[in-house]
Amino acid sequence: MKPKVLTTRDLSIGYRLGGQESRLVASGLKLSLIEGELVCLIGPNGVGKTTLLRTLAALQKPLAGQVELGNKLLAQMQEKEIARTISLVLTDPVEVGQMRVEELVGMGRFPYTNFFDSLNASDERVVRDAMRSADAENLKGRFFTELSDGERQHVMVARALAQEPKLMILDEPTAFLDLPGRVKMMLMLQKLAHQEGKAVLCSTHDLDLALQVADWIWLMDRDGSITQGSPEDLVLRGEFGKTFNRPGVEFDPGSGKFKTEVVSHQKLILRGGGIEKFWTMRALIRVGFDVLEEGESGLPLVEVVMEDGRPSWRLKQNGGVISHSSIYSLVCALSEENQNLISETAPQKARL
Repeated sequence: MKPKVLTTRDLSIGYRLGGQESRLVASGLKLSLIEGELVCLIGPNGVGKTTLLRTLAALQKPLAGQVELGNKLLAQMQEKEIARTISLVLTDPVEVGQMRVEELVGMGRFPYTNFFDSLNASDERVVRDAMRSADAENLKGRFFTELSDGERQHVMVARALAQEPKLMILDEPTAFLDLPGRVKMMLMLQKLAHQEGKAVLCSTHDLDLALQVADWIWLMDRDGSITQGSPEDLVLRGEFGKTFNRPGVEFDPGSGKFKTEVVSHQKLILRGGGIEKFWTMRALIRVGFDVLEEGESGLPLVEVVMEDGRPSWRLKQNGGVISHSSIYSLVCALSEENQNLISETAPQKARL
């Protein structure tokens, strides 16, 4: 068993409102973070994910219970001692003025130097390694203010790595990134955990990515409770549905994605193969068709075929055959026919 980097015991988190009054967010939390694992914290908006991360990073005090960092109580550790073990990356924008990337990453060495001390050769080597590990090495020499959101996130991760922490905590590291940027960020965090032995905890709304890269998931519900497990075990136990399902939207354990409730007005048969068939089926379901492999002879039939090296969609219905060069064209033709069918079968209002 790999060593535990952080452990909580009957932890209660929330806000102190003044005097003896406080707002409780969650209580009785028994959590642990293990060396070499990526843990994703997932849950609906407003359940207290950021409050939990800030408490574990010693930015705010727990309402009750304990946080242990290694074999020490977090509450009894000095700031620099904590910073040598935990690094934190928040979503809040960072205002650093006209500072170059390597200077900002070098600020991550503050647990080992004074802010005004120059970095020695060892510090500079750590900074270079941190930038390389965070895929920020190519940004050296540029001003932080010139960078895109995605580039800034990689620089902030590099600064966090320069602290040489055992535990990295990141609040929504994929926020403001495009899809390729989100994938790249999550794969990088997985690499930091698996190849560099860091314990990595990040909150995210990217459930699909978390299911692909996380070793362990903390699933936080609206009542503050946290269900834990590997992504696959949580799916099989139906935990994602319990937490996220809403009227008209539900988690599909067969695909690992959320699906919306679509009312099917007509059945059709789809034949073909490859990714063309898969995406054709997706489109047909999206616009309200019940897609079958086989069915009655009178049902519309869509065949996905290759013609001159390009896909073509043959629609057989009402005794005729029409070829379409795109899924969009096929869907338009079917949707028009489907709408006519709905209009013909819908009850008519009596004329006055």
